[in-house]
Amino acid sequence: MPTATSPLSRAINAAKQAMKPQRYGVHDRVFACPLCGHDHFKLGAYQGLLGLHTLVCADCTHVEFFETRPAALEP
Repeated sequence: MPTATSPLSRAINAAKQAMKPQRYGVHDRVFACPLCGHDHFKLGAYQGLLGLHTLVCADCTHVEFFETRPAALEP
C-alpha cells in the first residue's frame, strides 16, 4: 500500500537531492577538479562582494571560483 508523503517531506527530500555532489558543465564540457581530477562538486554558498559562484570538489574540497553560475548536468 503506498504511503502518502507530506509536502514538507517531499521538500526535504528534494533539498537533500539538490545538496548531493553533482557534475557541472563549463563551456559545454564537464568540469573536473584541477588538483585531483574528480568531477563531482557541491555548489558553494560564497558569493561575496564580487558576486562569484563557487564549486567545491567533493573529493579534495578544492574551491574554484566562477563569474557565472556553472550549469548542473543531469546525473
